[in-house]
Amino acid sequence: MALIKRLARISLMIEIKSKRRWAILLGSWILVSLFLSGVLFLPGFQSRFPYLSNLLVSTDLQLQDRLISSLEPLSADEDIIFLAIDESSMSVAGDDPEIIAESRALTLLAEGWPFSREVWALTIDRLLQAGAKVVIIDLMLDSAKEGDGPLREMVIRYPEQIVLASSLVPPANSQGISGLATYTEPAESILPDSHLEQVAVGFVNFWPDLDGKVRRIRFQETREAVANSPDHPQSPVFPSLTTATLEALGDAPAITRERGSFAVPMVRNLPVAYAPKPLYEIFWPSLWERNYQEGEIFRDKIVMIGPSAAVFQDLHPTSIGTVLGPQLHLNAITATRQEALFRALDRRTDIAILALLGLLALLVVGLIRRPLIAIGGLVLLLVAFLGSARLGLEAGTTAGLIGPMLAMLGVGTTGILYDYSRVFRERLLLRRALEKRVSGDVLKEILENPGSYLNQLGGVRKTVTILFSDLRGFTKMSESAVPEEMVARLNAYFDLMVGRIQDERGMVDKFIGDAIMAVWGSVPSQPEGDTSAQATRAALLMCRELERLNRRWMELAENEDAPAVQWAMGIGLHCGDAITGNIGSEKRLELTVIGDAVNLASRLEGVTKPYGVPIIVSEAVADHLLSQPGWILRPLDRVRVVGRRQPVSLFQPLAAPDLAADPESPLKALQESAPDFSAAFETYLQADFANATKCYQALAEQFPEDIPTRKLLERSRQFQKEPPGDDWDGGITLDSK
Repeated sequence: MALIKRLARISLMIEIKSKRRWAILLGSWILVSLFLSGVLFLPGFQSRFPYLSNLLVSTDLQLQDRLISSLEPLSADEDIIFLAIDESSMSVAGDDPEIIAESRALTLLAEGWPFSREVWALTIDRLLQAGAKVVIIDLMLDSAKEGDGPLREMVIRYPEQIVLASSLVPPANSQGISGLATYTEPAESILPDSHLEQVAVGFVNFWPDLDGKVRRIRFQETREAVANSPDHPQSPVFPSLTTATLEALGDAPAITRERGSFAVPMVRNLPVAYAPKPLYEIFWPSLWERNYQEGEIFRDKIVMIGPSAAVFQDLHPTSIGTVLGPQLHLNAITATRQEALFRALDRRTDIAILALLGLLALLVVGLIRRPLIAIGGLVLLLVAFLGSARLGLEAGTTAGLIGPMLAMLGVGTTGILYDYSRVFRERLLLRRALEKRVSGDVLKEILENPGSYLNQLGGVRKTVTILFSDLRGFTKMSESAVPEEMVARLNAYFDLMVGRIQDERGMVDKFIGDAIMAVWGSVPSQPEGDTSAQATRAALLMCRELERLNRRWMELAENEDAPAVQWAMGIGLHCGDAITGNIGSEKRLELTVIGDAVNLASRLEGVTKPYGVPIIVSEAVADHLLSQPGWILRPLDRVRVVGRRQPVSLFQPLAAPDLAADPESPLKALQESAPDFSAAFETYLQADFANATKCYQALAEQFPEDIPTRKLLERSRQFQKEPPGDDWDGGITLDSK
């Protein structure tokens, strides 16, 4: 009943620890999810952690760039041409003056920058006459200038084939100026009132992300939205230059009528795909003929006219590097026409995904207790998430990456660190509990697999070999000895004995005064034959160490003219089933073994004294030893010890394999006569007491001081006179422990 209660208590402790672990994981999931959601998606929270928020958002953008780059890049649109206002077009005055004089456009170009707006009128006319579909002017023409008249005439003549640029600039909040965004459109001197609705005008602005790179386009926007303010019901919605161009082409997809920002993938090798062609070349006769085939190359093309010269500083950082502003527009037009844009998930969905991934990480580390396997599970979860994000891209949707990844990392790390700390604490407790009780290699083996030890704490029945040793007459010696000397000698004795036990992979269970209890097969588990052999070899070595210790003390006594002290020891060993577990009070528990096998080993140690031998092993141990080559044992007797009804055969180990015999040891002669002892004992057990008497008589003459031989000789003679009953099993009952 007490054991059942203890097991229930241990089970309850395990359950409490498990609940505590789940509570820690749940708490970390909630905290990590709330914190990451705040710094990534909630402006009010981001203002409290601006540096961290900027860092995480920028990292997330870069991760999305990497994922988008894994897709097949966009192919350049062959219907797009970029005519650039480059350095050569701005310095045409240094070329052939006769050719320049023959061309009105070249003459105006030769006058230098800023060009007369008549240049744009002449350019539009030349391109549209050549068959271009649409001409885009990527320049701000916001105030009246020279040449507006001819340009106005072109707008009136081709209102549906010309796209002009406007600007939508956010308010300068950093300078204390707030309000609506500023919208700037082409000058009234260019836009005709009668054809105003037909003229395509779009804002040229791209708004970079937090890291300064341009990745997104807005097709439609209001001044309030650009200023991060709520829209007014009557707020006008302005189209972008991309939207205006596609509407002019007549193939604007539905997405261009949507609000919000859309991620734009980049055309493969964009700077080369839409390389700038010098503007002046379309007016230079030989180049017009050779490079543009008299304008045939412009037929059915979309032509953008924009700056590329360094003086304009119209450069924008992107995920693939710095590109020109016109190239950025052409990339957006290409991506939109190919329906390759990416919608970003709304904030709530991103937060939900973040929380879900954190929850999945919680389940992984919560259900998998082994840290390394849990790490593998988290890696698989990460791969699955990135794979899902990749599939989402192919479906045209982008999701936040850094938030879910950090949620997995945060929750997973919490669980793994908790488990590692638990393992560390368990190993520390194991080390403290066992480092003085087992050898270093056994301790290492246990620490590498602590479960084999921890599983025993609640109680496990195992087959073990138990050793009990005790000093003979120690109590009487201690009464007359000097305390300091006795303690020093006892410590020296224990140090040697424990060393031999641990060398043979035994665990010192406890010290009981001058007695030692040791166990084999409890921690760690071992085969029965191995434990019996190891324990018996340890017992033989312990006896040898005591002999050497006695000789050393004898030499010290002779040198110091002190009384000689000689210690004697008895060792009992038995192999059998026992219960191993953490046993004791609530304040002090100790791993030990209990059961009949322990009691019998203790009784056998006591039997060594009346039989006058240093070591006695039970028949269970002897059976294991005799099944292995190299062991020599002699049978001593068959007795019923106090507390047991069944008799047990007693054996004395005389030699072990790989253990050289000591020439001076009295065991040497016994080893040679071991077969005679076995034959005599077999005759005795067969109740042939006459022959048993003869055998033991011969052995007694050979070993007159051997107590077991004298005992069996006297008993054989007695049984000759008074034979035991028919139910005799060879055993006699001892009347003392």
